[in-house]
Amino acid sequence: KAVAAYRRAKNGESKALDGLWLMLGKKLVFPKIKAKIGPSLEFLICGSAPLSDDTQNWFEMLGITVYQVYGLTETTAIVTMDKQGRIEAGRVGIAIDGCEIKVSDEGELICRGPNIFSGYWNRPNATEAAIRDGWFHSGDQAEEDSQGNWKIIGRVGNLLVPESGHNVAPEPIEQKIMDACDTIEQCVVVGHGKPFLTAIVTGNVEQNDVNAVMDAVNTALPHYRRIRKFHHFSELFTIENGLLTANQKLKRKAIYQFFEDAIEEMYAA
Repeated sequence: KAVAAYRRAKNGESKALDGLWLMLGKKLVFPKIKAKIGPSLEFLICGSAPLSDDTQNWFEMLGITVYQVYGLTETTAIVTMDKQGRIEAGRVGIAIDGCEIKVSDEGELICRGPNIFSGYWNRPNATEAAIRDGWFHSGDQAEEDSQGNWKIIGRVGNLLVPESGHNVAPEPIEQKIMDACDTIEQCVVVGHGKPFLTAIVTGNVEQNDVNAVMDAVNTALPHYRRIRKFHHFSELFTIENGLLTANQKLKRKAIYQFFEDAIEEMYAA
């Protein structure tokens, strides 16, 4: 009840007794959990992969601050980091001192500064494509809020452009679907050049549950980002079946090829 009360408070949906549950949680429950994780642990720094809002808020609930950072090998580690007092779940902080960041006309995060690499070894064409007019092109879609806090939306190369002509980043939609159902293990949104978006989901989940999740997620999305149909695959994407990279990331092209028939079937009717 204390955890549920905390989540409602974060969403601005507190109920009458939530203050009581939170007080009891902070005194009797949360300290015990923190003690098992590490009684002296004051903060965590997270990078390399996206961190879900729920995970970040869970640690915050226990009194453990999570600082998110963002960077690439080409930027010699980080270019952004959360600042104390300005942390917002789902964002990766502000530009570090000495580093300039902006969004290109295509919505891509580009940056420059003394930490940016000079180029790829013996790969002049790749270097020319990555560094243009002194700016390093990260390949990541990003947005900045009014406080200078950055949010990574997805990869520019993953953008879907359905027949409506809208640019759709699949990653936020995929995360919403997985967050809405614990038994959906993985999700890939499909729809480039198609009349609408569809999805492939994996996990031990019932068809009716997936239908309910899609209905719930779609209500908060504009028409061109809604999932109209889905294909359920009971097995998981793995490194062994060639559908995940060694870093556990989706191999989208391989997934599209593997499910080519299923994808065509979703658009056939």
